[in-house]
Amino acid sequence: PNSTISYYTKGAMVALALDLTLRIETHGATSLDDIMRELWRRYGARGVGLPEDGFEQLVAQVSGLALGDFFDRAVRGTEDPPLVALLAEFGLALELRASAGPDRCRRCRPRARCRRTGRRAARRERWA
Repeated sequence: PNSTISYYTKGAMVALALDLTLRIETHGATSLDDIMRELWRRYGARGVGLPEDGFEQLVAQVSGLALGDFFDRAVRGTEDPPLVALLAEFGLALELRASAGPDRCRRCRPRARCRRTGRRAARRERWA
């Protein structure tokens, strides 16, 4: 089981899931882009702080959708967003696989000794 969480990764996953959900449920009439533009117009451009429940309320107002269940599960809960199903709606396949474990830390230079594990770091793969 996951004992740690990256809030940056989880946030990106939730944002993608919210965008896809908005696009599906509104038949393309609303996206996360629309929400963010309105968020800026109401709060950012005016230098006004966003209330704690303000984002969820704004999503409901702009989209016309009641997404309390989405926010309960994806934000306030511990479930991962259903990205496989959401992406499938757009003809995309997401295949998850278990990690084989890192050969090296992300911070290690190729062939250098890892400060965390003490092992020599593997060569970095080149992207084609």
